[in-house]
Amino acid sequence: MVQMQDEETGELILVNTSSKKVRQNYNQFYNDKVNYFKDSFTKSGAGVIDCRVDESYVKKLLGYFKRRG
Repeated sequence: MVQMQDEETGELILVNTSSKKVRQNYNQFYNDKVNYFKDSFTKSGAGVIDCRVDESYVKKLLGYFKRRG
């Protein structure tokens, strides 16, 4: 169980992170947000760089600019 706080309301809730359903719902929520932002950036002509915190953002940026020409 993990205690989380709603930043808008301040409400504290306990989330059962060992629940398969909870993990699936969070994964779907995350993927929906990623797709929304990718679509929004693409429609406005901006590029998207996928980068995790354990990856070098420098390599990602260099690769992005090389591809853009």
